Amino acid sequence: MPGLLAEAEELDAFWVELCESLGVQLNLRKRQRCSQSLEYAGFVFDTWRGMMLVQAGRLVKLLGSIRLLREAQTLSTRQLDEVKGRALHYSACVRHLRILVTELGRLVGTVDESDYDAPRLVTGELRELSCEMEAVVERYGEAGVPLWPPVASSAYAAFMRGDLGPEYYALSWDASTHGWAALLRGWNSAPPGSVLREELLVGTWPLGEDVSEQQYRECLAAPLALEAAARVLDLGGQVRSPAE
Repeated sequence: MPGLLAEAEELDAFWVELCESLGVQLNLRKRQRCSQSLEYAGFVFDTWRGMMLVQAGRLVKLLGSIRLLREAQTLSTRQLDEVKGRALHYSACVRHLRILVTELGRLVGTVDESDYDAPRLVTGELRELSCEMEAVVERYGEAGVPLWPPVASSAYAAFMRGDLGPEYYALSWDASTHGWAALLRGWNSAPPGSVLREELLVGTWPLGEDVSEQQYRECLAAPLALEAAARVLDLGGQVRSPAE
């Protein structure tokens, strides 16, 4: 190990000298050595564990921004956009935060440039949403996400093998001009001895909906299938949207 450290320091010195000779300026304060855990843009890329996480200090700032929505009486659209931007950035590795940021964007909306810094009343909807966002960040903020997440096909294969456990479900759906159908699958327990359960869900279109276009039918079937699955699983308000 001492020999490897000395070699690393020698290579570092060579790299710094080479950059100086080429006129390339280095920020030595932010420079990192070759490592299996690198920090960039507020994230930690841990290739040893295969995880992407939010830096601890940035997580504190994220929570502070979210709590501002609940504690402040008025905020400008600029300030609201700053909260949204920070939450959107770190939603890359905080599970279930992205869909809440989408809702935040809807509530913030757009204003004329002349009103961008004008104070706005923080509504009850914003306060309620901030509580949801805070709960998500507190629960999942330190957990991170896989650095190399499985693609959809391999994730579904792992689900069908029972590797993901009973807390995961798979929902697939299709649509026609007559209505929609969905197949809900889930395991009754952790292996061994687990059994795959299946539930067929069917429904018709809401009265007055124009379902002549296939793309629209497929999109409309998604929330309808999710709502039906939520009732079967008794999830209540935990199922929000198919966006994630």
